Amino acid sequence: MEAKAWLVNIACSIPKDFGMAAELWTQKALAGYARKHAAKAGHPSLSIAGKATVNRILKKQALQPHKVKYYLEKTRSCV
Repeated sequence: MEAKAWLVNIACSIPKDFGMAAELWTQKALAGYARKHAAKAGHPSLSIAGKATVNRILKKQALQPHKVKYYLEKTRSCV
């Protein structure tokens, strides 16, 4: 249970906070990060996590960080 909470916490964070170059997590990147860092964080069960495992964990939490939608609004400057 704690391992899943650890993964969800990471999924709700910005990848740049973890030294990644991306602005948003993909399931592949999140799974890769989990495999690399889970054992050190005390969650060895996630050391073999793949995209499907990440998907199942996030789906149960109704989280889909790879499907975040946003828009960019262009503003004018008054110079």
